[in-house]
Amino acid sequence: MAKKKFNLELALYTAINNQIVSEGTNMLGAFRDVLTDLMHIAHNQGIEFKSRLKAAEEVYTEERATCEDCGKKLQQDKGNNFTLCTKCQNNYPD
Repeated sequence: MAKKKFNLELALYTAINNQIVSEGTNMLGAFRDVLTDLMHIAHNQGIEFKSRLKAAEEVYTEERATCEDCGKKLQQDKGNNFTLCTKCQNNYPD
């Protein structure tokens, strides 16, 4: 039986929702709290948070520039938004 891949995005979404419920905050407040905790973890581990944030932004941009169905690079419009896969014709709103 294949090992199920851990879904970090789902775990973070769950943590944010748990923070909303337990602290009586909203999405923005809970998101801030998660980022603050990540900054504490980075500090405690000797990791430069700002450099990791910059690297994450680069990965995020790359992921947004790729069609989820076929993996082809998406075309950019004039506003640098990734909008159309020319292979499978999927549209991606910004």
